[in-house]
Amino acid sequence: MPSSPSRAAELQALIARPFAHRGLFAGKAVENSRAAFTAAIAEGYGVELDVRISRDGAPFVFHDEQLGRLTRASGYVCDLDAASLAQTRLDPGDETLPRLVEILSLIRGRVPLLIEVKSRGPEAAAAAASRAVEEALTGYHGPVGVMSFNPTVPRWFAAHAPVRLRGLVLGRRHLWLKALAGIAARPEFLACDVGALPSHLLAAARRRGIPVIAWTCRTREDRRIAETQAEQIIFEPEN
Repeated sequence: MPSSPSRAAELQALIARPFAHRGLFAGKAVENSRAAFTAAIAEGYGVELDVRISRDGAPFVFHDEQLGRLTRASGYVCDLDAASLAQTRLDPGDETLPRLVEILSLIRGRVPLLIEVKSRGPEAAAAAASRAVEEALTGYHGPVGVMSFNPTVPRWFAAHAPVRLRGLVLGRRHLWLKALAGIAARPEFLACDVGALPSHLLAAARRRGIPVIAWTCRTREDRRIAETQAEQIIFEPEN
Protein backbone atom coordinates (compact mmCIF):
# COMPACT_ATOMS: atom_id res chain seq x y z
CA MET A 1 0.00 0.00 0.00
CA PRO A 2 1.31 3.51 -0.73
CA SER A 3 3.12 4.76 2.38
CA SER A 4 2.05 8.42 2.24
CA PRO A 5 -0.48 10.76 0.61
CA SER A 6 2.20 11.97 -1.81
CA ARG A 7 3.03 8.38 -2.78
CA ALA A 8 -0.65 7.66 -3.32
CA ALA A 9 -0.88 10.72 -5.56
CA GLU A 10 2.09 9.48 -7.61
CA LEU A 11 0.37 6.14 -8.05
CA GLN A 12 -2.87 7.79 -9.14
CA ALA A 13 -0.96 9.90 -11.68
CA LEU A 14 0.63 6.72 -13.05
CA ILE A 15 -2.70 4.95 -13.61
CA ALA A 16 -4.67 8.03 -14.70
CA ARG A 17 -5.19 6.85 -18.29
CA PRO A 18 -5.16 3.63 -20.34
CA PHE A 19 -1.79 2.25 -21.48
CA ALA A 20 -1.13 1.31 -25.08
CA HIS A 21 0.40 -2.18 -25.08
CA ARG A 22 3.89 -1.82 -26.57
CA GLY A 23 2.66 1.43 -28.09
CA LEU A 24 0.04 1.81 -30.83
CA PHE A 25 1.29 -0.48 -33.54
CA ALA A 26 -1.61 -2.36 -35.15
CA GLY A 27 -1.35 -1.75 -38.88
CA LYS A 28 0.85 1.30 -38.30
CA ALA A 29 4.19 0.30 -36.86
CA VAL A 30 6.17 -2.47 -35.20
CA GLU A 31 5.47 -3.07 -31.52
CA ASN A 32 7.89 -1.43 -29.08
CA SER A 33 9.12 0.91 -31.79
CA ARG A 34 9.65 4.66 -31.81
CA ALA A 35 6.74 5.04 -34.25
CA ALA A 36 4.42 2.99 -32.01
CA PHE A 37 5.24 5.11 -28.97
CA THR A 38 4.91 8.34 -30.92
CA ALA A 39 1.43 7.24 -32.06
CA ALA A 40 0.39 6.43 -28.48
CA ILE A 41 1.60 9.80 -27.20
CA ALA A 42 -0.25 11.59 -30.00
CA GLU A 43 -3.49 9.93 -28.86
CA GLY A 44 -2.83 10.81 -25.23
CA TYR A 45 -2.42 7.23 -24.02
CA GLY A 46 0.05 5.97 -21.46
CA VAL A 47 2.83 3.76 -22.80
CA GLU A 48 3.63 0.20 -21.74
CA LEU A 49 6.91 -1.23 -22.97
CA ASP A 50 9.26 -4.17 -22.43
CA VAL A 51 12.96 -4.09 -21.63
CA ARG A 52 15.64 -6.71 -22.20
CA ILE A 53 19.31 -6.41 -21.39
CA SER A 54 22.18 -6.79 -23.85
CA ARG A 55 25.19 -9.00 -23.20
CA ASP A 56 27.10 -5.96 -21.93
CA GLY A 57 24.31 -4.71 -19.69
CA ALA A 58 22.49 -2.07 -21.78
CA PRO A 59 18.65 -1.94 -21.59
CA PHE A 60 16.85 -2.18 -24.94
CA VAL A 61 13.13 -1.91 -25.61
CA PHE A 62 12.12 -5.31 -26.97
CA HIS A 63 9.68 -8.02 -25.88
CA ASP A 64 10.92 -11.39 -27.12
CA GLU A 65 13.91 -13.38 -25.90
CA GLN A 66 14.88 -14.01 -29.52
CA LEU A 67 15.13 -11.55 -32.38
CA GLY A 68 13.54 -13.61 -35.17
CA ARG A 69 9.86 -12.62 -34.93
CA LEU A 70 10.34 -8.85 -35.16
CA THR A 71 13.72 -8.22 -36.76
CA ARG A 72 15.85 -9.18 -39.76
CA ALA A 73 18.26 -11.01 -37.47
CA SER A 74 18.28 -14.13 -35.31
CA GLY A 75 19.61 -15.18 -31.93
CA TYR A 76 18.97 -14.18 -28.33
CA VAL A 77 18.95 -10.55 -27.26
CA CYS A 78 21.07 -11.37 -24.22
CA ASP A 79 23.82 -12.88 -26.42
CA LEU A 80 24.44 -9.67 -28.39
CA ASP A 81 26.23 -6.55 -27.25
CA ALA A 82 24.69 -3.10 -27.33
CA ALA A 83 26.50 -2.03 -30.50
CA SER A 84 25.10 -5.01 -32.41
CA LEU A 85 21.55 -4.58 -31.09
CA ALA A 86 21.58 -0.88 -31.92
CA GLN A 87 22.21 -1.79 -35.57
CA THR A 88 19.56 -4.52 -35.71
CA ARG A 89 16.58 -3.48 -37.82
CA LEU A 90 12.99 -4.12 -36.91
CA ASP A 91 10.88 -5.83 -39.56
CA PRO A 92 8.95 -4.39 -41.30
CA GLY A 93 10.36 -0.89 -41.55
CA ASP A 94 13.71 0.80 -41.20
CA GLU A 95 13.82 1.39 -37.46
CA THR A 96 16.47 -0.21 -35.31
CA LEU A 97 16.01 -1.64 -31.83
CA PRO A 98 15.62 1.35 -29.52
CA ARG A 99 17.61 1.76 -26.35
CA LEU A 100 15.56 2.52 -23.26
CA VAL A 101 17.29 5.88 -22.84
CA GLU A 102 16.12 6.85 -26.35
CA ILE A 103 12.51 6.08 -25.57
CA LEU A 104 12.69 7.92 -22.26
CA SER A 105 13.92 10.97 -24.19
CA LEU A 106 11.06 10.52 -26.66
CA ILE A 107 8.35 10.31 -24.00
CA ARG A 108 9.82 13.03 -21.74
CA GLY A 109 7.14 12.53 -19.09
CA ARG A 110 4.33 13.60 -21.41
CA VAL A 111 2.31 10.46 -20.67
CA PRO A 112 2.48 7.81 -17.93
CA LEU A 113 4.97 5.01 -18.56
CA LEU A 114 5.03 1.35 -17.50
CA ILE A 115 8.31 -0.50 -17.93
CA GLU A 116 8.15 -4.29 -17.82
CA VAL A 117 11.57 -5.77 -17.09
CA LYS A 118 11.96 -9.13 -18.82
CA SER A 119 14.19 -11.43 -16.77
CA ARG A 120 13.75 -15.15 -16.21
CA GLY A 121 17.30 -15.90 -15.12
CA PRO A 122 18.88 -16.13 -11.67
CA GLU A 123 18.38 -13.44 -9.06
CA ALA A 124 21.72 -11.84 -9.91
CA ALA A 125 20.64 -11.35 -13.54
CA ALA A 126 17.31 -9.84 -12.49
CA ALA A 127 19.08 -7.51 -10.07
CA ALA A 128 21.52 -6.45 -12.79
CA ALA A 129 18.62 -5.76 -15.18
CA SER A 130 16.88 -3.71 -12.49
CA ARG A 131 20.02 -1.70 -11.85
CA ALA A 132 20.43 -1.00 -15.58
CA VAL A 133 16.85 0.24 -15.84
CA GLU A 134 17.24 2.47 -12.79
CA GLU A 135 20.43 3.97 -14.22
CA ALA A 136 18.57 4.76 -17.45
CA LEU A 137 15.79 6.40 -15.43
CA THR A 138 18.17 8.73 -13.61
CA GLY A 139 16.95 12.28 -14.22
CA TYR A 140 13.67 11.17 -15.82
CA HIS A 141 10.66 13.26 -14.81
CA GLY A 142 7.10 12.02 -15.18
CA PRO A 143 4.83 9.21 -13.98
CA VAL A 144 6.67 5.90 -14.32
CA GLY A 145 6.29 2.43 -12.84
CA VAL A 146 8.60 -0.55 -13.12
CA MET A 147 7.14 -4.06 -13.08
CA SER A 148 8.01 -7.67 -13.84
CA PHE A 149 6.80 -11.25 -13.63
CA ASN A 150 10.01 -11.88 -11.71
CA PRO A 151 9.49 -10.78 -8.08
CA THR A 152 13.23 -10.12 -7.77
CA VAL A 153 12.71 -6.96 -9.83
CA PRO A 154 10.21 -5.11 -7.60
CA ARG A 155 12.10 -6.48 -4.60
CA TRP A 156 15.29 -4.88 -5.92
CA PHE A 157 13.55 -1.55 -6.47
CA ALA A 158 12.04 -1.66 -2.98
CA ALA A 159 15.52 -2.08 -1.49
CA HIS A 160 17.69 0.03 -3.79
CA ALA A 161 15.47 2.57 -5.57
CA PRO A 162 12.35 3.01 -3.43
CA VAL A 163 11.55 6.28 -5.20
CA ARG A 164 10.27 4.18 -8.14
CA LEU A 165 6.73 2.89 -8.16
CA ARG A 166 7.02 -0.89 -8.47
CA GLY A 167 4.62 -3.59 -9.58
CA LEU A 168 4.28 -7.34 -9.95
CA VAL A 169 2.92 -8.87 -13.18
CA LEU A 170 0.61 -11.86 -12.77
CA GLY A 171 -0.66 -14.33 -15.36
CA ARG A 172 -3.74 -16.50 -15.17
CA ARG A 173 -1.78 -19.65 -14.24
CA HIS A 174 -0.82 -20.28 -10.61
CA LEU A 175 -2.07 -16.83 -9.63
CA TRP A 176 -2.09 -17.50 -5.90
CA LEU A 177 1.38 -19.03 -5.90
CA LYS A 178 2.90 -16.20 -7.88
CA ALA A 179 1.23 -13.58 -5.72
CA LEU A 180 2.50 -15.23 -2.54
CA ALA A 181 6.00 -15.37 -4.02
CA GLY A 182 5.75 -11.65 -4.71
CA ILE A 183 4.72 -10.53 -1.23
CA ALA A 184 8.34 -9.89 -0.24
CA ALA A 185 8.63 -7.66 -3.32
CA ARG A 186 6.23 -5.21 -1.66
CA PRO A 187 4.46 -4.32 -4.93
CA GLU A 188 2.56 -1.04 -5.02
CA PHE A 189 0.43 -2.12 -7.98
CA LEU A 190 -0.42 -5.38 -9.71
CA ALA A 191 -0.68 -5.98 -13.45
CA CYS A 192 -2.84 -9.02 -14.10
CA ASP A 193 -3.95 -10.97 -17.17
CA VAL A 194 -7.55 -9.94 -17.80
CA GLY A 195 -8.31 -13.62 -18.32
CA ALA A 196 -7.66 -14.22 -14.60
CA LEU A 197 -10.39 -11.77 -13.57
CA PRO A 198 -12.46 -11.74 -11.45
CA SER A 199 -10.17 -12.87 -8.64
CA HIS A 200 -10.78 -12.92 -4.88
CA LEU A 201 -7.04 -12.42 -4.39
CA LEU A 202 -6.94 -9.27 -6.46
CA ALA A 203 -10.19 -7.96 -4.97
CA ALA A 204 -8.54 -8.22 -1.55
CA ALA A 205 -5.48 -6.38 -2.82
CA ARG A 206 -7.67 -3.59 -4.15
CA ARG A 207 -9.38 -3.27 -0.78
CA ARG A 208 -5.93 -2.74 0.74
CA GLY A 209 -5.29 0.12 -1.69
CA ILE A 210 -3.17 -1.79 -4.22
CA PRO A 211 -4.52 -0.98 -7.70
CA VAL A 212 -4.85 -3.59 -10.42
CA ILE A 213 -4.04 -2.96 -14.08
CA ALA A 214 -5.63 -5.47 -16.45
CA TRP A 215 -3.67 -6.70 -19.49
CA THR A 216 -4.03 -7.11 -22.40
CA CYS A 217 -7.53 -5.84 -23.17
CA ARG A 218 -8.30 -6.47 -26.84
CA THR A 219 -12.08 -6.83 -26.93
CA ARG A 220 -15.17 -5.09 -25.58
CA GLU A 221 -15.67 -8.01 -23.21
CA ASP A 222 -12.13 -7.56 -21.82
CA ARG A 223 -12.88 -3.90 -21.18
CA ARG A 224 -16.22 -4.74 -19.60
CA ILE A 225 -14.53 -7.07 -17.14
CA ALA A 226 -11.80 -4.56 -16.37
CA GLU A 227 -14.32 -1.81 -15.64
CA THR A 228 -15.34 -3.53 -12.40
CA GLN A 229 -12.26 -5.63 -11.61
CA ALA A 230 -9.36 -3.23 -12.16
CA GLU A 231 -8.39 0.41 -11.86
CA GLN A 232 -6.81 0.67 -15.32
CA ILE A 233 -6.07 -1.29 -18.50
CA ILE A 234 -3.24 -2.08 -20.85
CA PHE A 235 -4.92 -2.40 -24.23
CA GLU A 236 -4.59 -3.06 -27.93
CA PRO A 237 -7.18 -1.59 -30.31
CA GLU A 238 -9.95 -4.01 -31.22
CA ASN A 239 -9.60 -5.28 -34.79
